Amino acid sequence: MTIVIAFHGSGYRTFKEFYTLHVLPSWREAFPNLVSYTRFVELMPWSLMLLCCFLHTRTGEILAAIGTPAQPAKTRGKSPGCAQGHQPSPRPPLSHCQKTPI
Repeated sequence: MTIVIAFHGSGYRTFKEFYTLHVLPSWREAFPNLVSYTRFVELMPWSLMLLCCFLHTRTGEILAAIGTPAQPAKTRGKSPGCAQGHQPSPRPPLSHCQKTPI
């Protein structure tokens, strides 16, 4: 998984170039049991499955750490607004909107 994630951050255009030109010569000390490019490509679907399983087991912890983006539910129907029986005071007419006789 580390190698696949590192590829996405590298400047290489293809994974084959990244693995054969960068990982195999440079990362032998970090990964002493590196396999050939062909074998690595065969193993990649397993890493995706393992990543999905890992994330599935940690979903609760991740959501607790970042919080849920959901908003509280809004009430439906009439707005709570003003108290029952309250009459709003009438607004004065605007001077620039008055009609003039023709």
